[in-house]
Amino acid sequence: MNEACSIYQSRRAYPIKIHNFCYCICLLIKTTRMPTTTDITLIAAILAFIASIIGIIVSGYNARFRRYALEKWWEKKYDAYSIIIDALSDMVEYYRKNIEAEEEGYTISETSLKSLQEQWLNAIHKVNKATSMGAFLISSDAEETLRKLKSDFDHINSQYWFDDYIKQWDLADKCLKELTIIARKDLVISTRSTLNKTKLKK
Repeated sequence: MNEACSIYQSRRAYPIKIHNFCYCICLLIKTTRMPTTTDITLIAAILAFIASIIGIIVSGYNARFRRYALEKWWEKKYDAYSIIIDALSDMVEYYRKNIEAEEEGYTISETSLKSLQEQWLNAIHKVNKATSMGAFLISSDAEETLRKLKSDFDHINSQYWFDDYIKQWDLADKCLKELTIIARKDLVISTRSTLNKTKLKK
């Protein structure tokens, strides 16, 4: 017992580390005499102290990791909504420019038309992908809004392309406005949920 205490005291100038306590315990165990009640109490106190330190470290790490994971999940939701809203904006712009050209009687240049068509195809692809992805990242309301847009598009069958474009423009613009509101609401709720979960876990 005296040997263990002397070793511990000789290291008192250094920062306290867990292995110092463990080393003292080992020396206590190796003593030839039977440990007294005081020895057992000291060992129990040391073990309890070590356990509390480990618990504090693990708890702090878990809290930081949990907050980090929730923040990353929110960022993924934000990115998903941003991609969808950008795609819908591109679709609305495509229809608007084609309708405007037809109404005002001018022809869109071949280069501009090709760029618009590529933009439209890319937008359609992103919207279809988001719809297929479902409510994994976006809310169920957002998923339903996109599915309705796709269904409404499929049921458009006018005899003149201009009429189709007007209907598609109206539907895409309506979907864009609705989804923007849904996204804002969902992201605000996600932010509050992240903060509340972090507070509850502390």
